[in-house]
This record gives sequence, structure tokens and C-alpha cells, in this order.
Amino acid sequence: MSAVATALDERRTAVQRRAVRAVDGQIAAVLRTVGFWYWPVIALAAVVIALVQQRLGALDGSTVQYVVGSARWFAFSLGVIVPMAVMRPHLAAGGTRRALVRGVARGAVRAGVVFGLAVAVLYAAEQVAWRLLDLDWYRTLGPDRTTGVGGFLVNTVGEGLVALTYFLLGAAVAGGFARFGPWLGLVLCLGFGFPAVVADVALYTGPATALAAQILGMSGPLPMLAGLFTVLAAAAVTYIALGLILRDLPVKRPSS
Repeated sequence: MSAVATALDERRTAVQRRAVRAVDGQIAAVLRTVGFWYWPVIALAAVVIALVQQRLGALDGSTVQYVVGSARWFAFSLGVIVPMAVMRPHLAAGGTRRALVRGVARGAVRAGVVFGLAVAVLYAAEQVAWRLLDLDWYRTLGPDRTTGVGGFLVNTVGEGLVALTYFLLGAAVAGGFARFGPWLGLVLCLGFGFPAVVADVALYTGPATALAAQILGMSGPLPMLAGLFTVLAAAAVTYIALGLILRDLPVKRPSS
């Protein structure tokens, strides 16, 4: 390879990396801005529920478990909104579709880390509060032996993988509408409910717990490692689908 070809290749690689960082950076900025108010509101809601239940003599187990389920839908919403906003400007500025996919994936991992840690911190703080109040702490949704350091790690990894999956699902939905238009995009998006259900059922959290209990006869999550690997598989499938959708994404919006 000649010196000119090597220089051009290095330049393309550098441009590609900058494009990936730009997409990831925009997602990070939104996570910081919106998370500044979202997580305090979630914590306050859990406290209010606990105080009301204690007042009524009905305080029974974790109350954080009732509010953190919204985090997955928050991640999904961000996965739709942010990639939808950056897709066509990214392409119009000369960014590649590969850089777009990688940038969104990095942003999804970032969202997973932030959401996983935030949820784990909320559960840990609640456990400390329950211990100070001399109350028994337990969960009816999700893994029930999630206390101490081991529990913190399980919550971080489990909830982080779920948030990552939901963020990628949101990005895939955005890509489906951007590539295929409203009607075909809607049909495609309905199919993305499957990885979401798999992620929820595996850890016995979220809205799919009713499905797991009534239809599948489950009374709790899958064994820990099996559940985590199942959610990881759902995230991997969603990432592959996202790449397939965005690889031919047009710069202009489809007419139908």
C-alpha cells in the first residue's frame, strides 16, 4: 500500500471515529440533561409511596420496584427520540451508516450503565432505610435475593441490560419509520415487542410479569445467569436488527 493510500485510509478511520463519538456524545448530553430531573422524581415517588403505605399500615416490601419499571420506557423513548433527531443530519453531513449504528450502540451501552447504576443505587438506599426502620426488605418483582454487594451487581447488570435493550429497540423503531415510512414502519415496529417481552420475562420485571405469571406459569425470574444471558441475547438480536435497518437508510424521508 502506497503512502497516499495509507494516509487516506488513516483519514477515513479518523473521520469514522469522530462521527461515532459525535453520535455518542449527543446521546450522552441528553442522558445528562434529562436524567438530572428524571431520577430525583423517581426517588421521590418511591418515598411518597412508602410514606402513604406506612400511614395506612400497608407498607410491605420494596416500593422502589413499583417506580423503576418506568425506566425501561424512558430508555425506549430516548432511543426513539435521539437517534431520530440525529439520523439524517448525520448522513447529510457525510457520516456513514456504519458510524451511525456504532454511535447509537455506544450510546445504548452508556444508557445501560447509567440506568443500571441508578436503579441499583435506589434499591441499595431503600435497603438501608428499611434496615434503619427495622423492617424486612424484599421484592415481589425481579430477583428476590438482591441484597448486599451481590445484589447491587445483579441489579446493575440486569437493569442495565434491560435499559440497553429498550434503548436499541427505540432506535430500531426510529430507523424503521425513517426507512420505510409510517405504515410499513408501524408493522415492523410491532415485531420489536418480542425482544422487550423476552427481556422482561427473563428477569421477571416490567409489564411482561403478568404475561409470565398467567400464560407461562412463572412465579419468578429465570435462574440468575440464564436470565442475564437471555437479556443479553435479546440485546444482541436487537443490535443486529438495527444494523440491518440502518444500512440502507435514505437521506431523504420516504414519501409513503
